[in-house]
Amino acid sequence: MFVFLPTHAHKFLLYILVFLGTIHFYQRSPYDTTVVQMTMNNLRSMAGGYHIHKWPVPMKLTPLDNVCDGQSIGGHFDFPREKPISPSSQRGTNDQYEIGDLSGKYGMLTGQDSFRGEFRDNNLPLFGKYSVIGRSFTIHRLYKDERWVCATIKPISRVTKAVARFTGPVIGRIVFTQTRDNYYTDTHVFLELGYANGIQRLTQDHNWHVHENPVCALFNNRPCSCSAAGEHFNPFRANNVTSCDIRRNPFGCEVGDISGKHETLNIRTKDSLWYRNYYTDTNLPLEGPLGIIGKSIVIHDENKGKGRLACANILEVPARALFVENWYGSKPSRVMGLFEFVGNVPQYEDSIAWTSMRLSGLQQNAAEYHIHTEPVDPSSPEPCADSVVGGHFNPFFINKTNSPPAGTGTHDLYEVGDLSGKYGSILQGRVSFTANWSIVSLQSLSVF
Repeated sequence: MFVFLPTHAHKFLLYILVFLGTIHFYQRSPYDTTVVQMTMNNLRSMAGGYHIHKWPVPMKLTPLDNVCDGQSIGGHFDFPREKPISPSSQRGTNDQYEIGDLSGKYGMLTGQDSFRGEFRDNNLPLFGKYSVIGRSFTIHRLYKDERWVCATIKPISRVTKAVARFTGPVIGRIVFTQTRDNYYTDTHVFLELGYANGIQRLTQDHNWHVHENPVCALFNNRPCSCSAAGEHFNPFRANNVTSCDIRRNPFGCEVGDISGKHETLNIRTKDSLWYRNYYTDTNLPLEGPLGIIGKSIVIHDENKGKGRLACANILEVPARALFVENWYGSKPSRVMGLFEFVGNVPQYEDSIAWTSMRLSGLQQNAAEYHIHTEPVDPSSPEPCADSVVGGHFNPFFINKTNSPPAGTGTHDLYEVGDLSGKYGSILQGRVSFTANWSIVSLQSLSVF
């Protein structure tokens, strides 16, 4: 998982991948070279190439889900052009490779158990339309070149997230993400759309826009027709009569004309129920005086038709907080403190949970720590017994005996509830413990 640290002036970007080590991406401004710092461990000579792919990683929902496959995260990311005929690894200049072909630019991981390096890349933007922020990073296995592990590039600073959910005839969602309290930064837009009414064919070239008004919703007394959305959101009164040319004059486009600034969308694909795509918009604020939260988004008829096919309100995704603060045991215990998870995570999306742990009274007795399937019954004489709290929360049926040693493997190799396996035996031998960190893929924040 990648994370983001802006300066006070928001002039540099820093990203970290929580997988077998860290990867930092740093770009001071859109006009500077991106610096990439890689520290990878525990590769076990199994890794080969590594790339940035088009779309973010979805949340794993069943044991059979392959969240790194082509339908989930797409192919290598590059700006629109014919696929370059690239030189062999490290034999060419950065522009001779796809933006996302990092192993082509920096070298393969073949035969490595660990890897450390720093690279300067003038073909890896962190700003603007072709930014890699919010896309996915994938490491391939050496043999068969199959995708091994993947993670989403995400900011470490708090973000504002908003989502428009479509329930018919188009179903799916459009998710918007922007750095919190800085509405001049880029907004990242991910969409995942299909049909609910039995339409099996692919429909193409749908215009889509942010409109001025919300449509019907609970308690707001607005009509449910998409006509209630009003006109395009156009606070600067841009004139789109001829065309919106984002390359020559990005601020000459209506703020809400997403298809004009980027492209029209499809619904369904030839091979899949869902159409997915991802965009970075330099002028689509979520908050502030021109924020789009509370407005609506309209998808128009196919082939650039004028009719309004579907619409949905753009609603902020609130932060969710989980607390563990009342401690019970079969014997008197001095354990006190708080275990807190906080995150604003749209349903079915892989994301970061911000975690704070402040514990005292451990008396060097603590060892492993897990999430179990059932709540504690404080009235029970054995409130922590298996008969009360059940086993470890393990929806993907991971065999714990096959998991790597604590703190050495990727999170998917452990039970969802095996926190000490994922993060290490940090409580062992402690009298007290205090820490703040970010963790990846805490399903309870997004599924329940």
